[in-house]
Amino acid sequence: MFERYTERARRVIFFARYEASQFGSHAIETEHLLIGLLREDRNLVNRFLLDEKGESIRAEIEARATLREKVPTSIDMPLSEECRRIFAYATEEAVRLNHLHIGTEHLLLGILREEKCMAAEILRGHGLRLMAIREELTRWWIGEVRTPSKKSCPKLAAYRMPTQRYELPRRCGFRFTGSKR
Repeated sequence: MFERYTERARRVIFFARYEASQFGSHAIETEHLLIGLLREDRNLVNRFLLDEKGESIRAEIEARATLREKVPTSIDMPLSEECRRIFAYATEEAVRLNHLHIGTEHLLLGILREEKCMAAEILRGHGLRLMAIREELTRWWIGEVRTPSKKSCPKLAAYRMPTQRYELPRRCGFRFTGSKR
């Protein structure tokens, strides 16, 4: 399920699972995912919070959530329905932006798209809006992708399109000319 996720996004899920066990929850909820996002990629969320730190968000989650007896981390923990929708939204955001991998920024957008969950309510309470963050992230991605340098992305800067061509046999019923690999 998480093959397309970046290493950082996978760590967010790992941290969310750990936080769910610390809160005594038997499922990974959206607030656990938000805490995992804050733990793994502080720069992403703090970039959009004006004068606040991620600790204020964690304190708000702890105040709103019911704390129960800790659950061992060795048991399997399912995702809540809201978390499943967040992962689906994150995938849609990545596809929409033509990204091959799903990263922490896509998870943030997915959380904000799930309107009726605790994590999105907390983020909106701190002034984060879906469209504004989507536009800012798009500007950031466009700025990075336009001019790859040899230092920042040597594989992309050195990549050359193949020049050899080939043709499929005529018996296929159509002609296709493409690159030879």
